[in-house]
Amino acid sequence: MNCPALCVAAALVTAAALYLKSDNRDILEEKQGRKKEQNLTRNEEYKKGNDSVSRCDFFSGRWVYDNISYPLYKEGKCSFMLNDYGCEKYGRKDLKYQQWRWQPHDCDIPRFNGTTLLEKIRGKKLVFVGDSLNKNQWTSMLCLIESSVHQSTPKLVIKEGNMFTFQATEYNATIGFYWSPLLVESNCDDPDKHSVRDRVIRITSIEKHARHWTDADILVFDSFMWWLEPTMTLLWGSFGSSDAIYKRVEMRLRRYEMALNTWGERWDVQQNCYNETDPIFKEGWVYDNVSYPLYKERQCSFMEYDFACEMYGRKDLKYQNWRWQPHHCDLPRFNGTALLEKIRGKKLVFVGDSLIRNQWRSMLCLIESYLPETSKKSVKFKGNFCYFQAIEYNATIGFYWAPMLVESNGDNIHRHGHESRVVGIKSIEKHGRHWSDADILVFDSFVWWMSRQIMTVLWGSFGSPDAIQKRVEDKLRPYEIALGTWSNWLEMHINRTKTKLFFMSPTPYHPGGTMWGTHHKCYKETEPVSEEKYWASAMNHDMMRITESAIDKLEQRGLKVEYLNITELSAYREDAHPSIYRVFWRILTKDELKDLTKYADCLHWCLPGVDVWNQILYAYIMKS
Repeated sequence: MNCPALCVAAALVTAAALYLKSDNRDILEEKQGRKKEQNLTRNEEYKKGNDSVSRCDFFSGRWVYDNISYPLYKEGKCSFMLNDYGCEKYGRKDLKYQQWRWQPHDCDIPRFNGTTLLEKIRGKKLVFVGDSLNKNQWTSMLCLIESSVHQSTPKLVIKEGNMFTFQATEYNATIGFYWSPLLVESNCDDPDKHSVRDRVIRITSIEKHARHWTDADILVFDSFMWWLEPTMTLLWGSFGSSDAIYKRVEMRLRRYEMALNTWGERWDVQQNCYNETDPIFKEGWVYDNVSYPLYKERQCSFMEYDFACEMYGRKDLKYQNWRWQPHHCDLPRFNGTALLEKIRGKKLVFVGDSLIRNQWRSMLCLIESYLPETSKKSVKFKGNFCYFQAIEYNATIGFYWAPMLVESNGDNIHRHGHESRVVGIKSIEKHGRHWSDADILVFDSFVWWMSRQIMTVLWGSFGSPDAIQKRVEDKLRPYEIALGTWSNWLEMHINRTKTKLFFMSPTPYHPGGTMWGTHHKCYKETEPVSEEKYWASAMNHDMMRITESAIDKLEQRGLKVEYLNITELSAYREDAHPSIYRVFWRILTKDELKDLTKYADCLHWCLPGVDVWNQILYAYIMKS
């Protein structure tokens, strides 16, 4: 994708750690009696594939008094010093506060090197955005680098509106600060006159500020202190407009959450929209019969009957020409060669039910045109594991059938139709051992939990006389327990430095029939739903929240899982289901043939069609 910036919200210590190399001789390691083999330079660490910066928890440690190597600069010698921060200048005599060094528990912060930083941001723009605390940090940054700047360099900050800018001419580098204390617009946005009795915030408006820093290469945000006021006035509309709506609120957390949602929707780093140059677009599906479809159904040797809508008689093929357009950027066009290079020598595995099998087939079709003509193009089966190997790249792209992630009586990949589902709620090892060696894992598990079928929860082994079984109606709690089993397995078995983890959000459907909602059917639909924020009725918000909670808890335990929320964008695509244009695995009777709509598949997806899931996954994999 093409994005305005790599948005980074971090403390100064993180900025230093991320962008600087160091000479460990400057970090007092000799004085601390460390072993010689531990005294590696940063370059040596990279050669060993042992990047201490990426492994280090900089935020857990203690303050150490160090009057040998600290302070890093003298207050009186910093020409950028602002009066607000010049404590020594204004009479402070006890200067020990300048000599405390932060020491992480298990590593060292690399010593700040201004020349290295300036080389790193040569020709680039680093901007701090926020309130006076971020301005404090920006001033600190300027003081830190000043000793590295050539003596003849103009040491002047230029102010234009809310933007304060210093330019390191020799490096063509800009280090700026933009005053935006609440991130979104407010009546406090004047950097010189912002003391107002009643703060009024345009809670959904940020464009006035953001357009000034969309061209930045590095963005450092902060916004906390100004939200701590007990009451504020929220504004929907423009300042001074007769149509504006004002509401005085006391809910600190909710108003802050709304503002961050505005910030996140516009400037979400996870959308990976680097170097954006195009105007902001309206989010939605755009008809594109020039560059879409990305492949032809009949030319994909990996096509599966369930998803081959054109083969089974569908004539209106516009469903293949719709392109998903995010708000403010373009998705990168899928490049199979680039992906195969990225996963050279690696294993990418999709784990879940038939919907993620749908996505896996889409992935194989997407990359096929990039494979050499001599490449062997066949899928191999080994139990529940189906996989394709790109021999030239020593890469494996597989699918593992585990519709409920945990064990169940639906685990037979060929015969899984049962009137009642039995779920081994605490058992996953039988599945997990088959994909524990994967480098990239993409999970899904929703549809089978949302079925109207009777469910029996099993504690113990299938067939064991000691097993405990219980029929349940509320499936939310069993789903939560199952995700807990999945989470615990990941935490114990996944190589955190190797494996990338993804979880796909549910795709819309209506269980037990053709309709998605009261007024919508997938049969005979030929265009996406145009209703903004349309939400398919069958989607269970509670289940999505359970998934998100499980993923959040895993991250707190140090295991990152990217949640790819494709639910809403998929909801618009009623037109992209197989409907009646699919294989029927039994011969229908004459009466059944009279009304095929009863047998329409409004669950799975035609290929090509909603391949955007893999375009988004591709973007994440390529940036990691």
